[in-house]
Amino acid sequence: MWEPILFLGGLVLGGWLISHRSRASFGRRSDRLHKKRLHQLIRTAPVGVFQVDAQGHYIYANRLWRQLANLSAGRYKGLHWIHALAPEDQPMIRSFWGRFVLESPGPFQFEYCFKVPDGDGIWVLCQIVCERDPSGPLKSALGVVTDISDRKRAEQERTLLAAAMEGAADFAVITDAHHRILYTNAAYEQGTGYSLQEVKGRSLLDLLHDNPEQVARQEMRGALSQGMAWKGQLENRRKDGSIYMAMLQVSPIRDEQDRVVRFVFVMRDVTHEQRLERQLRQGQKLEALGTLTGGIAHDFNNLLTPVLGFSEMALEELEPESRLYRNLKMVHQAGQRARDLVAQILTFSRCHEQDPKPTPLVPLIKEVLQLLHTTLPHHIEIQSHMELERGSVLADPVRIHQLVMNLGANAAYAMRRTGGVLAISLRRIEAASLEEGSTSELELTVRDDGDGMEPAVVERIFDPFFTTKQAGEGTGLGLSVAHGIVQGCQGRIEVESEPGVGSLFRVYLPECDPAIQHEEQVPVPLKKGGGRILWVDDEPMVLEPGRQILERLGYQVQAVSDPYKALAMLESDPHRFDLMLTDQTMPGMSGDALVSRVRRQGLKLPIILCSGYSEMMDDTRAREIGAQGYLAKPLTPRMLSEVLSRVLGN
Repeated sequence: MWEPILFLGGLVLGGWLISHRSRASFGRRSDRLHKKRLHQLIRTAPVGVFQVDAQGHYIYANRLWRQLANLSAGRYKGLHWIHALAPEDQPMIRSFWGRFVLESPGPFQFEYCFKVPDGDGIWVLCQIVCERDPSGPLKSALGVVTDISDRKRAEQERTLLAAAMEGAADFAVITDAHHRILYTNAAYEQGTGYSLQEVKGRSLLDLLHDNPEQVARQEMRGALSQGMAWKGQLENRRKDGSIYMAMLQVSPIRDEQDRVVRFVFVMRDVTHEQRLERQLRQGQKLEALGTLTGGIAHDFNNLLTPVLGFSEMALEELEPESRLYRNLKMVHQAGQRARDLVAQILTFSRCHEQDPKPTPLVPLIKEVLQLLHTTLPHHIEIQSHMELERGSVLADPVRIHQLVMNLGANAAYAMRRTGGVLAISLRRIEAASLEEGSTSELELTVRDDGDGMEPAVVERIFDPFFTTKQAGEGTGLGLSVAHGIVQGCQGRIEVESEPGVGSLFRVYLPECDPAIQHEEQVPVPLKKGGGRILWVDDEPMVLEPGRQILERLGYQVQAVSDPYKALAMLESDPHRFDLMLTDQTMPGMSGDALVSRVRRQGLKLPIILCSGYSEMMDDTRAREIGAQGYLAKPLTPRMLSEVLSRVLGN
């Protein structure tokens, strides 16, 4: 730090010796020559040199100092040296001059930034030596000024870099060439739980997740061993043992001999981003599933119309005790479940909500058990225990079926290797904390003898897309959907599990008011009526069962597969029919277009639209274009009976 003073002192001392020897050896002429050389050295020195009197006025200033202080070569003498400073800084420097120069013996130094117009300023180190009388008063001061702008800029850059690293959201770690940790930023401590004191001197590679199947870890080690940069994703381990996925970038730092002396590791925890990415992919799959389902729903529901229609009509003609009745009843139930399955997929993939209604649990549970019996392997035994015969909850039957099915499938998966017992039970318990109108809950339990779960897994099993299954075995949606169904029913779900013992799921659902249950369970006979019906549908398999259903309900039916033919029949005889029932999706002319054509003719004929599936049509839209209602296929006798009775007033 004192090199400029030593340099200047050397010049002065050398000049004195030379001049002393010169006087002794060569006389005054040689002395003047050496003084001239000494002055030339000071004048052209690579540092600023100035001398001021006791009041601070310039006695001498070399060329570099005059350039730094913006002093005129011939007019600077007599000026106070503070004249070179910015006006706003002069009071501070005057105080400094008085406190140190006039009072302290010196030498001393300080740093100062010259304000340069249209520039960043020039930082200098000013070192001052005081010349005093033997009695103490200041005679003069000799100053040496060194331009330290490059050093100050480097310090500022290092300060900014350190602040940036400390304030960065990414984890930053600096190691030596052998990967021993030298520095970690605040984000690393917050994200991993390790403080710098805990990990300083330890190998960063030892703190990574030691997964032998992690190819990226081996790739990174290979790159670092060759002093190369590396970028990729790998698993890391926090202090608490939890694993997170990090996007890691490693950069080597080299010295002047091109040797690697440091490594900078910058890591970002991308666990959440990866989870969101997986959710996005799963969401896209669900959307694709919904699109696919929507594409086939129309044709599929058309196929179900004769299945449900003919089976329902046939059941009315058979004795309930006969084997044929029982077999046909199973066909009818399968058709209903197929219809509900299409609606369920559409509801789930497109988030459509359905209206809840009183739903008895016992029949649904028994239906799920029958389905599980046919699908589960023989080494899994199913046991059921129903403590009540009646009990309903306010919910969508499809959702309840899905709830029980998902819990059963989850239990079966847990026992896929070892087998065991899948036990399902239902009972009624009293509860005082339910909403008004319900004083009891129905407790559904599903127990298995499977692998069980660790507490950390139990905490996350209801998270969307969280799964312990291998790729291709599941999406992680089953239990999250079950949890959502229970919440939608104003219920709750609890889990007990222990590794190696099995799991127990308890579902608590508010029971419907008994009066509502009784009202819902009273069978309502089909309403018959009379009138002339024009049925328009391009599918013959829909027209024939539809015609028979309506005729059994007491209506006269004219079935037409061509919408243009139906329009011509109405034009030729506007009063021939009492109601028109038309499909929405037909070649040549859609159902809503047919309704518009009929209304433009001024006909007041009641019209019912129906469709196997349509995103653009529902009951509200149908009424807006002039229809009296909308029916979703597959059509059943009860559905047709109710809507025709309402519209025609039978």
